[in-house]
Amino acid sequence: MYRDPTMETLVITYVDYLHMCRRQAYDMKDKSVLFPKNCAAAHDREAERIQKINDAQKNKAFGIAYAGFARKATLSNEELQIICPKRANDLVDEGKALHHCVGDM
Repeated sequence: MYRDPTMETLVITYVDYLHMCRRQAYDMKDKSVLFPKNCAAAHDREAERIQKINDAQKNKAFGIAYAGFARKATLSNEELQIICPKRANDLVDEGKALHHCVGDM
């Protein structure tokens, strides 16, 4: 059985796009939502928009947790300094810079 990978990719992208639109409570009867002029671009824009929303929620929750934790956990002396991250992405950046698993978030 022959399957056109381009058509398969297009269908998967379109279905994923529709799921994202539904989760964001878009008007699923609106033709501009249902039939975007460029499906891949619409998919990517929506995925980026959702990622920004998720990142903002994660950073807000992290900030709330940080406020109570930072005062207790900050430590500094001549040999050691512990600095609490202020944003969730600070952990990811540190993990990438130091090549450990925290950077895989």
